[in-house]
Amino acid sequence: MSKVITNPATYSQREILLLSQLLYVNNLQDEKSIDSASDELISTILTEFKNHVVMKLDNKQIKLNTKIQLKELYSNLLAQNGVNNTEDLANTTYFGRMDQLNQQIAHHKQEFVDTLQDSKHQ
Repeated sequence: MSKVITNPATYSQREILLLSQLLYVNNLQDEKSIDSASDELISTILTEFKNHVVMKLDNKQIKLNTKIQLKELYSNLLAQNGVNNTEDLANTTYFGRMDQLNQQIAHHKQEFVDTLQDSKHQ
């Protein structure tokens, strides 16, 4: 079960962006800072992550509960994205999310154009 919890593929771009932003604003810039963070801080971050509106939008229940799980997920995210710290992870994820949103917008624009064309031919 833990491997699913710490597998980056389990999380959407939007969820990863949220987690990286929470780590960043709490000054957890690397694995060492996560190790040295208090259990209270980790608990606060995980609670904010799990209860954020993003999770409600994705209809997701997160089982990430421990510092060890967070650190393993973080390490996997860094490796997957080819980065070494939280700021780079947040930036990479941000640009990936922007690409994702731009693709959705382009798709919906085309869908709208197609609908207009269909309505003109009826």
